[in-house]
Amino acid sequence: MEWRDTGSNLVTTALSDASNYQLEAVYNSNPNYLRINPFIDKSHSTSLDNSKDEYLKYLYQLGRQAIVYNQVALNNFAAQLVESHKGD
Repeated sequence: MEWRDTGSNLVTTALSDASNYQLEAVYNSNPNYLRINPFIDKSHSTSLDNSKDEYLKYLYQLGRQAIVYNQVALNNFAAQLVESHKGD
């Protein structure tokens, strides 16, 4: 069943890419959209409906790590949003 793991990753990647394409189209490459793609280690890749505590803790830590690694981009993005909505 090796093909299943590869196929599952392909489907997940394709869905992620499609979502990114659609959001970029909606926001017209506007600076109101920032995408951060944390790397999910293959040893933790699993089905989308996995709600086991261990996996949820992994995703939580992955999110925190993504914030740390992308702090400059997040700060710049927040500053752009504030600046672009000053008169609202």
